[in-house]
Order: sequence, then C-alpha cells, then structure tokens
Amino acid sequence: MGSCVSSTEAATTNNPGASAFGSASLEAPRFSRARAAFRRLRRNRLATAGLFVLLAAVFVAIFAPVIAPFNPRAISVMNALNGPNSTNLMGTDNLGRDLFSRVLYGIRMSIMIAVISIGVASLIGVVLGLISGFFGGRTDEIIMRGMDILYAFPDLLLALALIATFGTGLTGLIVAIAIGRVPGFARITRATVLSVRENEYVEAARTIGMRDSRIILRHILPNGIAPIIVMMSISLALAILVEASLSFLGLGIQPPTPSLGGLLKEALGFMETAPWMAIFPGLTIALIIFSLNLLGDGLRDVLDPNLK
Repeated sequence: MGSCVSSTEAATTNNPGASAFGSASLEAPRFSRARAAFRRLRRNRLATAGLFVLLAAVFVAIFAPVIAPFNPRAISVMNALNGPNSTNLMGTDNLGRDLFSRVLYGIRMSIMIAVISIGVASLIGVVLGLISGFFGGRTDEIIMRGMDILYAFPDLLLALALIATFGTGLTGLIVAIAIGRVPGFARITRATVLSVRENEYVEAARTIGMRDSRIILRHILPNGIAPIIVMMSISLALAILVEASLSFLGLGIQPPTPSLGGLLKEALGFMETAPWMAIFPGLTIALIIFSLNLLGDGLRDVLDPNLK
C-alpha cells in the first residue's frame, strides 16, 4: 500500500498537469449542471419571459441617458399635462416634463438601489449564515437571535424605522433595505449549511485536515448556492417595492430626482385630469416585480431538487 501511495505521489510530482487535470475534472460536473439548469429554465416559458423583461429593464437602467429623448428634469410649463403623443410617448406631467424620460430614469434608480441593497444584504447574510450553520453552538445562538429580532418586523415598518435613523436619500434608502433583507439570507444559508455539512465529502475534508474556511468556500457554499440565488431574485422584487413605497411616502429618493414611487406621488393630485401620470409608472413597477417573481419561481423549479 505504501508503495502504491508513493508511486501516485511521484506521478503527481513528475506530472504537474495531473493535479490541474484532476481539478478540472471535478469542476466539469458543475458546469454541466449549470448548462442543464439553463436548458430547463429555457423550457419554462414564463420564467424566460420574466428574464427577458428583467434584461430589458437592466438595459434601460444602463442606457437611460442615451435612450431618454428629453432631460427628465427639464421644465416646460407650456406643455404641462399633455397626453401621450408622438413627441411625448407617455405624455407630460404638471410641470411639462417628459414622462417617458422620467420613467426611464426611475427604472434606472430602482434597479440601482435594488441591486446594491440586495448585494450588500446577501453578502452580509450569507457570511452570517455560513458562520452560524457551520460552527453552531453559542455562535449560532447569538447570530440567529439577532436575526430573529430583525425578522420580527415587517420589511416596510423596519425600513421606516431605519430611514428615521439614517435619514432620507439614496444612502439611507439602501441601508434600510439592505438591513431588512439580511435575516432572510442568513436563515436560508444556515439551513443549507446544516443540510450539507454532514455529507461524507465534508467529513472527508475535515479528516485530511482541511481548514474550516476552505471547507466552507470549496465544499459547502457551492453545493448550497441554489436557494440563495432564488432568494436574491425574490428579494430584488421586494427591494423595488419597498423603494417605491418609501419614495411614494416622501422618505426615499427626493425630488427633482425621478423615481417610480416619486412619480406616483406626483400623480396623486392629477388622477382625473392626467391619469397617465399614475398609469405608466404604476404599470412599470408592476411589470418589473411580476417578471422578477416569474424568474424566481422558474429558478426555484430548476434549482430545487425536491421539486424536480
């Protein structure tokens, strides 16, 4: 047996490419699974439609300055409250500003806030969930009780309290949304770690003396990433809804910067005389959230092995 081990070690030493080939062969199944998951997702027409709408929204968010036909802040009182026409596709608001341009910039603001806030929330929540689930004991108890305290508050109520603490504006809004979503990511990551950490390959890694951080990053996190991805798609929809709600209440993005919730607030006094001021921003919010929910459901069906 000793000679077999020695010969294997010698072969690996003499052929440095063998180790790299072994690593590549281990990674190959992951790429195969990813391709298979993408094919299954494409067969889900509703999820594909949701993905298409989301990609369109991201495209608009990136290229809004190029696509928008007018400056979203440019006031033209002579053109106030014009209905949709060939020049102003969605009409104008009470100050004569082009509503189509303002909706495009509103999408840009909503997508940016949602991506940053959920990115921060997922990073913090996943790290806390990994630590809590992997080490357990007192560490798990302390982290989870803190998450339970945050989770006890409805998202909008917690966001209102945090906005009162950090102030209105872009930074306060991102912080408020991010903190509100951390518990969800922490709890779902912890549950995933608890189901994965007892597998044989994790025990084998411990047996050969692999460091805890390497076990977490190489074996546990990659095998538990699916529910986190689904959680991110659902959380993006919720973040957009919370941002619109706070801006509608005057606690989010402040005028004259356009935001979808802010556009709905501006339309309150003109529901009868200029209904397009509320219709187009409202439909935009509903369409983006609906597409994210469709995509989230599709990802759950594709990635959750219990639903296959």
